[in-house]
Amino acid sequence: MPDREEGSARQSEEKAASQPAPGQADIRGLAGPPSRLEIDYLKDVLKRVVKADVVPRLVLADKALLQASSTGTMRRAAANQTGRKPTASEAEAFQVLVLHRDTFECFEFVNRLREKGISLPDLYLGLFSPLARELGTRWENDELSFVEVTKAMGRLQSLVHTFSQSGQTLHPIDAAHRVVLASSPEEQHVLGMLIVSKLFEMDGWEVSGGPGMTTGPRLNNLVHDEWFGVVGLTASSEERAIQLKKAIDEIRRTSRNQGVCVIVGGHGFDEHPEISADIGADELVTDAADAVTKAEKLIASHELGKGSQDRD
Repeated sequence: MPDREEGSARQSEEKAASQPAPGQADIRGLAGPPSRLEIDYLKDVLKRVVKADVVPRLVLADKALLQASSTGTMRRAAANQTGRKPTASEAEAFQVLVLHRDTFECFEFVNRLREKGISLPDLYLGLFSPLARELGTRWENDELSFVEVTKAMGRLQSLVHTFSQSGQTLHPIDAAHRVVLASSPEEQHVLGMLIVSKLFEMDGWEVSGGPGMTTGPRLNNLVHDEWFGVVGLTASSEERAIQLKKAIDEIRRTSRNQGVCVIVGGHGFDEHPEISADIGADELVTDAADAVTKAEKLIASHELGKGSQDRD
């Protein structure tokens, strides 16, 4: 009997010890490895927090540092363009700096390239955009942590904002040279959209939207209330590219400019570029510079068509 009583007492103690104390969460069963669903959920939460709070703080802090010393050197560099492109070794060195050094060292490196005659568009397309894609690939392959990628993207955004201040307007803004840029909902690739918007601004366009603007009611209301010559949309996957058909139909139906031009781009069109025609876009663009060039051609062709109709 004593042995049985002692055994029952031990079982009662073990059961009590396994229960959470009053006011304490029950975490039994959570000691094992997280499921794939839990990992994806945590990644999504982390992305949203970083996008909404961490990256803006990095950009603001870095902009304050860069603006204190950038004006004179940027003006000197802007006057010395030779058409040279960034080399592979320069791109590799830039990646190391963005990942492992501070933003000011990255700024100094880019500005030295500008002083060697490389234009801002060539820097954006030859250094910034490829590096953003490389960072995403390395994170997906578990070669970089999400924190490392986030800090690097924050530095890139700071550099784009800073250097774009020295861009030159090539012609005065008219009603036709107004563009609104948007992406599919839930897109995470904001740097590419930022570069596109800055190149449009440097070419003399008035830009609305950009990072943060997505297809849907907000965009439809904007094109209904304001006159735009061009709408630019981006999609990072083929599924999202196909879904842009609904967005384009809504834009054309609600647009204040009934002859609005629509350009599309992004990795969602890489394997099947013919999707752009299927969804009703006027042009497919391959990069930021191509977006500006094709938008200009579309505006020119529309103006030419209007002129011939007026003569008739």
